[in-house]
Amino acid sequence: MYVYVISNPSFEGWLKVGKTKNLVTRLNALQTGSPHEYQYETVTEFTCDKPIHNRLISMGIERKREWFKTDLDTIESAIADVVAQWAEEGINDQ
Repeated sequence: MYVYVISNPSFEGWLKVGKTKNLVTRLNALQTGSPHEYQYETVTEFTCDKPIHNRLISMGIERKREWFKTDLDTIESAIADVVAQWAEEGINDQ
């Protein structure tokens, strides 16, 4: 399972944090209906996107469902923090 961050020029300033088992299939599924193509900004092997969403929400970042109005560095930092916390607490994300 992977946690991914995608962007789309149609949604400038917004990044989507989601999860998938298959990166190719997921990106292809998103490509319908948008004049611009989605692209992966980062991918992390991790099974849960909800704790990352919660971390970003706790930071006061504006969101619309799985889309967050922030920069990639902020999201990557939130992902790293959650992954490290889970490892420290011995939580198995598999």
